[in-house]
Amino acid sequence: MGFRQFYATFLLATIPLPSTGLNPSQVHSRCQALIGHCIKAIHTFEGVVLQIRANVVVASWNAFKPCPNHEVAACEAAAMLREELVASSVEGFRTIVTSGNVFVGFVGTSNVKNAVACGGPMDQLTHLLDYTRYVDSSPAIMVTEKVQEKEMKTVARIIVSISLSYLRAKFHALSLSP
Repeated sequence: MGFRQFYATFLLATIPLPSTGLNPSQVHSRCQALIGHCIKAIHTFEGVVLQIRANVVVASWNAFKPCPNHEVAACEAAAMLREELVASSVEGFRTIVTSGNVFVGFVGTSNVKNAVACGGPMDQLTHLLDYTRYVDSSPAIMVTEKVQEKEMKTVARIIVSISLSYLRAKFHALSLSP
């Protein structure tokens, strides 16, 4: 079977879950709202859900099934997700959209196979997730420069995009302050 290489777009959506101030029912409610709205938005725009954790959902476009306008589809899913979470009064969520070359395939045992994607965009999602706490606006949708280059009209319509270089500078400045 092995891995294959594709140029694909990925979306990561998350909500913060503070360790204090919420009871188990509130945590469950927040996670359920995020997951339910994410799956709806992802499937509406023909994405593939790659990973679901309590407060994080990762999806792909053009990695496991063809999607000619994958940047547009991921941005539209992010916009739909934002609208639905705002309407549901879910606060503090963040969405990241990035694209690039990745290796995709299935790994696991003979009984259980999981879809995986690895490469630059997946690494970016991990690193950008750390930066999201420094973004002042909520709800925030962050779109990396590669997606902006491909689909500026859609990006401009749905969000105020935050460049990765801005986030790096802000993160660096905050990490240096006492």
